[in-house]
This record gives sequence, C-alpha cells and structure tokens, in this order.
Amino acid sequence: MTPLDVTVEDRLLLQELIARYSLARDDRDIDLLISLFAPDAQFERAGRVVDGADGIREFFLGSMRRYDLTNHVNHGQVLDPVEGASPRERVAGRVSGHAELVPSGILHVAAYRYHDLYVKSEGRWLFQRRSLNFIYAMPVDQFAAGFADNLRVRWHGDQPRPADLP
Repeated sequence: MTPLDVTVEDRLLLQELIARYSLARDDRDIDLLISLFAPDAQFERAGRVVDGADGIREFFLGSMRRYDLTNHVNHGQVLDPVEGASPRERVAGRVSGHAELVPSGILHVAAYRYHDLYVKSEGRWLFQRRSLNFIYAMPVDQFAAGFADNLRVRWHGDQPRPADLP
C-alpha cells in the first residue's frame, strides 16, 4: 500500500475527532456530537442510514434514550486514501474499539469498528460518513458462551443475529 500523505498534525486532529465523538456520546452532549459531522453527513448502523444533521441528531437522541449509561473506548485508527481526493481534504479511516452499555439496566459489552470518511472543512476535520459495525454485542452474562457463537449480536430483548465482522 502506498503511504498516505497526511501530516502528523492532521493525524492528531483526526484522533481527537474520534475521541471527542466517544466523549460526546458518553456525556450525552448532543450539540457537541452533531458539531463533529459535516452538514450533509451520513451515519449508518445495522443497514439503516440517516442523513444530515437533523437525521443524525434524531438517531442519537433515540440512542441516548435507549441507554442508561455508555462507555466507549477507542483502540486505534487506521487512515486510508480516498481515490481521486487529496489526503489534505478527504481521507478514509477505520476505528476499532469496545464499549460497555446499559440498556434497560442490563450491562452489555461490545466490540466495534467504524468505517469512516473524514472531510476537512474550514480547517476542521469532520465526519462525512460513519458506519458502525459490530464484532460482538451482548449482555455480559452471555459473553463466555456467546463470544464463540456465530450469533454474536444479542441486544437484550432482540433476536440474536450474526455479527457484522468478521
């Protein structure tokens, strides 16, 4: 793979963008969260895509109502070129992490990867597109048995389904 020509400063700003996203999610700071997205951004989870600031706001407000508590921890970020785009203005990324989440009083654990498209606008990096994919997500009391199962996405009250990755 050809090295990506992204400055160290831009790499650090992109790492800060994903950190701010996780903190805003966990702090339920909807205004900060929305400010991290381009006005025409998209967010995807489980095949559902929401568009623009209003759609993304409504999606996250619903998510915030569903969870009593969340703790998102990013592990790493890999940047990739976008065909036909300058890496100083647009770059793709993959972010791995895990989370502890409490919907309906039941502790869940999850491992995720985001597939991102970042855009630089007025000197600031923003999310243009963010797609959430789960390696697993399940109640903690099912983790020992469920981790090795093919149906690793087990939200309390929902039918188990295959994980998005791998």
